[in-house]
Amino acid sequence: MTMSTIITPKISEKEMKDICHPLQEKYGISFCNFARLYDDGSAYYMSTNQALIAHLFKNEYKMFVPVPKNLLKQKIYYLIPETGKYQAAMHDARHYFNVAHAFDIFECGDGYVDAYCFGSTPDNEKINNFYINNIDVLENFYKDFRDKSDKQNLIHNKIQLSESMQLNFNSKLVSKLNNQDPMLQIMKHITKREKEVLSQLCRGRSAREIADHLGLSRRTVEHYLETIKQKMQVKSKSILIDLVIDYFN
Repeated sequence: MTMSTIITPKISEKEMKDICHPLQEKYGISFCNFARLYDDGSAYYMSTNQALIAHLFKNEYKMFVPVPKNLLKQKIYYLIPETGKYQAAMHDARHYFNVAHAFDIFECGDGYVDAYCFGSTPDNEKINNFYINNIDVLENFYKDFRDKSDKQNLIHNKIQLSESMQLNFNSKLVSKLNNQDPMLQIMKHITKREKEVLSQLCRGRSAREIADHLGLSRRTVEHYLETIKQKMQVKSKSILIDLVIDYFN
């Protein structure tokens, strides 16, 4: 077996799509990927879009490898940015495979990490708000999927990640995602509507544009922004944007 070569799992792409169909039908989640990442750098992959996964492997784009056990104390939730280390992979996923807005859940096992990736179409900008506010829906899905996979022995063929594809979590990021970071504690107190406003602000939209997009008055949007600034202890919208973008990237 050569490095960066995908081995077809027992479960086919069509079967994977059938399993994930309820997520697409109810919530617009059109892409699902499961990976079991072992400490030695090997992995299993199952996906609703094998062509995308094959493309990522062919180009040896950076991908996640397990987090050290002393850092991963609980599940990690990660909204993948489309800039920085992931820009090339996310660009190709968006433009060649119609997949964007990726959200990952990582859970530590004995000698491995299970990684569940969800995605949607590029035009479905509201899906990020869905991820943040419906973690329980995604968790219930992947628990059911994992139980069925283990019971039916669907996971059996390993692939080996080349060194260039491996990307370790750094301790700073893991500490944030393990609820050890003050910023994350603050984000817990941001309401669903405030997150929607904040998300639009970070996309470069003005208060008027946010108001039109969310069906609110400009005055209401400005009120939300003032409340968010108070909660996050900043004095301007520009600082607020910089703080959020820096944190999640």
